[in-house]
Amino acid sequence: MSGRASFGPPRNPVGAFGWAALQLPRAFLWTLREKELRHLLVVPAMITSGVTILLCAGALALVHPLEAALVELPSGVLGALASIGLSVVLGAMLLLAAIFTGWQLSGPIAASAFEKMALFVQREVTGEAPEPTIGGTAVVKRALRGLFPSTRRLIIWALSSIASLSLVLVPGVGPLLVVIAETAIGAIFLSHGAIADNRDRLGLPRRLLLREPALLLGYALACAPLVLLPFSMLVAAGPVAVGGALVALGAHRRATLATAPAASPVVT
Repeated sequence: MSGRASFGPPRNPVGAFGWAALQLPRAFLWTLREKELRHLLVVPAMITSGVTILLCAGALALVHPLEAALVELPSGVLGALASIGLSVVLGAMLLLAAIFTGWQLSGPIAASAFEKMALFVQREVTGEAPEPTIGGTAVVKRALRGLFPSTRRLIIWALSSIASLSLVLVPGVGPLLVVIAETAIGAIFLSHGAIADNRDRLGLPRRLLLREPALLLGYALACAPLVLLPFSMLVAAGPVAVGGALVALGAHRRATLATAPAASPVVT
């Protein structure tokens, strides 16, 4: 490594959690500071925005049909108020689902830009990085390979989100619990996807994140405000990818140190 050998999270879980939580703000600063990252940010933002706007339009169109299919509300003032409340909740949930889906599906499409951003970060941190696979065929293959894990994450997230809706039945605090659960689930899947996108290039084992939950949860905490303010994800795809690359590089360094042979004692 070139002058950045100290890069990486602390060994203790609390320190690693806090370090990972700081990588998304750091990524935003890097994106604003570095001309190359600002240039690369344009493509993911445009793709994410375009895909998501279409999905949001479809989500809003589903609110009233879904409301009618789910529950039969009483007539009168009480029914009208209940209808407004249910429409707001369903609308918010569907919009969040549309934005998260748009973000996930845009990843494989914008794979080339995300790869170049991650490689820029790797060069800054380690002093070296492989050349990007900028050829048209390589980009298409990478996008196709990324569709399955993105779709799989999306399905698991959707099932988890649907299951968390049962918390609304808890008297008094049900809606609040749903918001907390949905935010936590969305943030975990968002952070996991951003970190895992760097896994193959860095040679990280598939189960590394299970061995380093503090890094995943710390980065999820940083991503939580994006889930609470979902439209921010339309322009945050690039910084999230940069932060994911930073956390992945930190995980790679921890794995490297863990497997490195102990230094031989000096014989005097």
